[in-house]
This record gives sequence, structure tokens and C-alpha cells, in this order.
Amino acid sequence: MYGELGVKYSPELENAILDFDSVRIPVKFGSFASVDATAKLDPLFMERLDLVVNRLLSKNKTVILSFFHYRQITGGKLNFGESEVDELVLEERFVNIWSQLAERYKGYGKKLVFEVYNEPHGRLSGSTWRNLFDRGLKRIRLIDPRRIVIFGADDWSSIAGLEASNPVDDVNVIYTVHVYDPFLFTHQGASWVKPTRPVGVSCCDYAQIALIRNRIFRISRWSKTYGRPVFVGEFGSINIADHKSRIEYTSTFVALAREYRIPWFYWQIASDFGVFDFKSSKWLPGFRDVLLR
Repeated sequence: MYGELGVKYSPELENAILDFDSVRIPVKFGSFASVDATAKLDPLFMERLDLVVNRLLSKNKTVILSFFHYRQITGGKLNFGESEVDELVLEERFVNIWSQLAERYKGYGKKLVFEVYNEPHGRLSGSTWRNLFDRGLKRIRLIDPRRIVIFGADDWSSIAGLEASNPVDDVNVIYTVHVYDPFLFTHQGASWVKPTRPVGVSCCDYAQIALIRNRIFRISRWSKTYGRPVFVGEFGSINIADHKSRIEYTSTFVALAREYRIPWFYWQIASDFGVFDFKSSKWLPGFRDVLLR
């Protein structure tokens, strides 16, 4: 999401992430594509993206390209850098963007992964989202039959959304959920949550730990029921929360995810939920050890 989060790829950022096995890159492709149905991707932006993708792949990292913040298609307010387009071409643009990405990266190895859309919600719910995902996947498969593709259910890639979903008929699709429980802790004071949740909430008492365990158990249960791989694509806590509780929450989540053998990604390396301070070029105390132990 170039420019929106105030984070740019740098040697300091690269050093902070190289100890991880995988990196998820959020990209607002819709904001860097022509507003007509062809959705031609901006060449300069794609060259910048290629530099990051190639750099990380050269370090033997798995890289997830995740389509973020196509707000108009979900019915939300236009986001930073997003231009309004004709409603009649919204879905066609979406599919054509994936057609271009599949073509651009079809020669890349299996460590490059596509996430068709981050946190579908609003107008992208139920059969509307599933039909659009199927259209995007079909276009990708015409070009790149075996690329790993990620499906996140509607309701913001929630566990409930996953539980209401049937698996996709494609062995190269894997599944993601986002887990931010206990929400009153992880999103306290968040400006984008209305009404704003009160600050000063700590973590983690018995009830909070039980809630986290329940969420991870449900993920594991769905995975075992259908025999499909599922990972937590996002978990994390806002930096407004007290530091000790953030460390405790992160440690608890990682331990429970490992207990149930559920892979995870932390959201995010920097910005509101960040664990790395760009001003000092250092990890915030304790986070590196918890995330990488």
C-alpha cells in the first residue's frame, strides 16, 4: 500500500523481516490501475513492486502478494489514492488485474503466492464474494495452473466466514483467517473502529486466553474436517496498548497457534500494530524474541 502506512522498503525494514520464513505484502492494485475495465497496471509501480518481490525471493522467502483496499467494490468510502470508477466495471477490473498479475509472474517459482483479496466484506459477502473469487481464480488458472492461491472468507476473513464456506475445488488453494480477539484489547483506541473502543485494556487474563484458544481451535477443526490447510493471515495488537500486555498477548497467541500447529503471520511489522521502530531502526523490546523463538 505504497505511501499509505508511512512505511517504505528499506535496508532497515529488510533486516527486520529476513529472520521470518514468509512475508505478506499488502498492495492496493486497484489504485495503480487504469479506471476503465482493462485496469491496466501502472508500469512504474509494478517495476517498484518487482524490485521488492525479487529481492525477497532472492533471500529464499515465501512472498504473498495480497490485493488490499479496493474500497469501492466493497461499498466503502474511497481510500487513500483510490479513484472512483464506473460501478459496471468494478468486478471486471478486479478480474483483469489478476489476469495481468498471473501473466507477469507466471514464470516465478512456488514461493510466490497470490492472495485474491484481503478481508472481503460489505458488498463482497456470501455468494457475491465466492463468485468473484471463482472468476479471479479461473482467470489465474488459465495462465498459471499450479500457483498457490489464498482464499479468505467474507466477514473480514473471519473464522465464522470460513466455517460458513465450503472448500474451493482446487488443490492449490489454501485458506486464511484473521484473528483479533480479544478485540477490546487489540483494537483499543483504534480511530477506524466506530464507536472507538476505550483504552487501558490489558491482556491476558484467563477469559482472554480461553477466547484466543477457542478461535484457534475452531480454525484447526475446520482444517481437519475438510483436510485443507489454513493459516492465520493476521493477528496483532495496536501500539496504544501497554507494552507489557502486547508482549503477553503476542506470546500467548504464538504459543497456542503452535500447539494447534496453525501457521501465522503477525500484522504488522510497522505502523499502528507495529513491532519495529523505524526512527531507531530497532525492534520494540521483546517482540523479536517472542515472534522468532
